[in-house]
Amino acid sequence: MSLRVKGALLVSTVLLVVLGIGGCVLYRNMHNLTYYLLKNKAATIVQQVFTIREWVSGHGGVYVRKGEERFVLQVPAFVTKELTKYSSGVRYRLFSFHPINPENAPDPLEKKALKSFAEGDEEFFTLMERGGKRFAVYVTPLRVTPACVRCHPGARVGSVLGGLGVTFSVEREMRTMLRYGLSLGLGGVAVLFVIFFMVAFLLDREVVGKIREVEGAFARVFQGDLEVRLALEGAAEFSSLSRGFNRMVERLCEQEREQERMTERLKLEKEKFQRLFEGAMEGIFFLDKDGKIRDVNPEGLRLLGCEDKGELQGRDFFGDLCPSVELLLKLSSGGEVRESEVVLRRVSGGEVVVDMFWFSVGDLHCIWGYWGTIRDVSEEKSLERQLIKAQRMETLGVLAGGIAHDFNNILSGVLGFVELCLDEVPRDSQVYERLNMCLEALKRG
Repeated sequence: MSLRVKGALLVSTVLLVVLGIGGCVLYRNMHNLTYYLLKNKAATIVQQVFTIREWVSGHGGVYVRKGEERFVLQVPAFVTKELTKYSSGVRYRLFSFHPINPENAPDPLEKKALKSFAEGDEEFFTLMERGGKRFAVYVTPLRVTPACVRCHPGARVGSVLGGLGVTFSVEREMRTMLRYGLSLGLGGVAVLFVIFFMVAFLLDREVVGKIREVEGAFARVFQGDLEVRLALEGAAEFSSLSRGFNRMVERLCEQEREQERMTERLKLEKEKFQRLFEGAMEGIFFLDKDGKIRDVNPEGLRLLGCEDKGELQGRDFFGDLCPSVELLLKLSSGGEVRESEVVLRRVSGGEVVVDMFWFSVGDLHCIWGYWGTIRDVSEEKSLERQLIKAQRMETLGVLAGGIAHDFNNILSGVLGFVELCLDEVPRDSQVYERLNMCLEALKRG
């Protein structure tokens, strides 16, 4: 849902709430105003009646024609009743606690008014409905005056003798107030709708437009343009949004520069590692978790008698080249493995004796490969065998020399004794000849 729709819904909701509250307030005020106006109208009518009664009472009554030449003196009560005949739509009513005329006995509503007068109220007013029409009833207490004592002997001046009430239709007044209320309501609705459209216009101009500008700026940032900046004007929130957006873009620029520096460092480290990997004097192998060859350096290719890495990639190292399931099991359990004088099968044929060092690559939860270094020790083993052979020959020579020396010492003693015997034996004797032959043999020994 777009912001414009949300704003319209929000303003509409506020408008409905205001209309509802305004309607309730208007209805209550109009009802109170109508009640007040009708009450004042009734009080004015009653005041007029009291004015007439006081005038009549002050003159001792009025004479009313009763025939051609006959006049009858009438009291204020008669004048009050006669007013009903000459007043359009207004009904006058006199009643008392102890009426002389039964017609002046109070009805239930008038009894309620008399009860309120007994409690201290000075007036009684109510609206009622009768025959489908609405009427206003206003009753005021009728207090005893000195003139009333003549007709009501024993009454105390100032006490409440009864009540004077007027009843009149309020249909016209109610219709007028209804039209007035509707006019006010429609006017208020029109004003609120004008305010609604003004708010919607300002919202679209001041908010939606700014948000579209922000949306465009974010789209440019998403496309890689980090030179964009916002400079929203208007409310303080827009300025704060602009500052926040600009700080974000500057932070992205810093992160991009830092990423470029890290990329350059990684590139240098990769080149350094590649040189070390390619120039190592030992074979370096990288296997996946299943023991398949993924990468090997040139020295490793030479050890296995290959010229292309493609011949080795994907081959099972511990299955095809170094049949040692135990070694793979040790590696899969983690840690390091060192093996000496291991015989590898070369791809080109033959075997080579190597020393190996392997370690697993991964974490505590998963091993995803193995690194290994392999060193050719075939020549070292050949030299070691030659050295052992030479050492054995040297030992035999020393042994033979010692034996010869000891034997020479023994012969020297025998030779001396033979020479002594030759000196004692005649030269022409057969013993001398035989001793001389022994002497020659001893010299050769």
